[in-house]
Amino acid sequence: MSNMVCRKATLLLIIHHLLALCSADVGTAASYDRPYV
Repeated sequence: MSNMVCRKATLLLIIHHLLALCSADVGTAASYDRPYV
């Protein structure tokens, strides 16, 4: 059971990290139009 939870947490962390990177790229690109996003 704890092994599955650990795997799920790792996957969530990886996905969150990737999403953060993508949103950071989009944010810097869109900061010229909307600086408060």
